Amino acid sequence: MLAVRLALCVHGARAAARTSTRASGLGHARSLSTDTDFSGVKERTLVAVKPDGVQRRLIGDVIKRFEQRGFRLVGLKMLQASDKLLAQHYVSLQKKPFYSSLLYYMTSGPVVAMVWEGHNVVRSSRILVGDTDPAEAAPGTIRGDFSVHISR
Repeated sequence: MLAVRLALCVHGARAAARTSTRASGLGHARSLSTDTDFSGVKERTLVAVKPDGVQRRLIGDVIKRFEQRGFRLVGLKMLQASDKLLAQHYVSLQKKPFYSSLLYYMTSGPVVAMVWEGHNVVRSSRILVGDTDPAEAAPGTIRGDFSVHISR
């Protein structure tokens, strides 16, 4: 097994949209309307701390960096990823030569999945996390500061 590593999975899930005013104190009402006024639009994105990041206790560091950028954590779950979930998540990588080792790694320990919300969070999170290759990731990015190997 290679050295202990951290990797983050950032996906542009522009799933949630506009948050309007509270309705009768029951929480935020969401609309996926196609209005042209996007001033109230808040995106959501998935960020996952993979098994070695959990093992290295880096979850707090990751949360801190997103909060410092003004993003709001709207969901967090620690889970043991199943083969079925990983097959769905990594469907685009199934024909890659590293796919089986990726599945082995991703099932080697718990994963922390987080959903972050904020204006332009998808693009900003990609910048904050940094290049997939740790050798190319800029200092100050999550991968640049914590990652030690491209496969993780």
